[in-house]
Amino acid sequence: MPDDLFLQSVKNALNDQALQKSNAVVRIPPSDLLEFYLNLDAIKQMLSNMRESVRSERLRGGMDSLLADTLKESLSVARLFKGKSLSFFLGKFSIPSDDDVDPVSMDSLVDMLKYVAGCVSLTRKFSIKWPYEFVEKVDETKAILVAIIEKARAKTPSIPQLIERLDCH
Repeated sequence: MPDDLFLQSVKNALNDQALQKSNAVVRIPPSDLLEFYLNLDAIKQMLSNMRESVRSERLRGGMDSLLADTLKESLSVARLFKGKSLSFFLGKFSIPSDDDVDPVSMDSLVDMLKYVAGCVSLTRKFSIKWPYEFVEKVDETKAILVAIIEKARAKTPSIPQLIERLDCH
């Protein structure tokens, strides 16, 4: 999905009143959620490593903000793995089952969208040449989230406008 379409779709979804009042939940496949988390971790590491070499205070501020958002989003995703620490799955190289993962509320899904949109915006906003690996990781994270939403749309037609408005086709 092109960045412009993704950002506009997220903006449209966030302005949706039905979404603001929704109590719907989405079941995210555990393997997708784990993959999303691992991408967040990679983005966090890359931002930490790049930050020191950046001279622009404005860009450094944007990176610091995105790093804080990444940490917050990582914690939110980690909390979805109920009863077991995320390190349990990572240490055993095993995929959690559906029973190991809580359903995701619309609020949490919106937070995931906001986070990915923030990553996409930051990589586009500044004219510096981002390392290819970072841009690739942001694109991969966006693709994972779009795939999660596509799967949710197929399984739960009653999901409110957020899913309808995020035109993933």
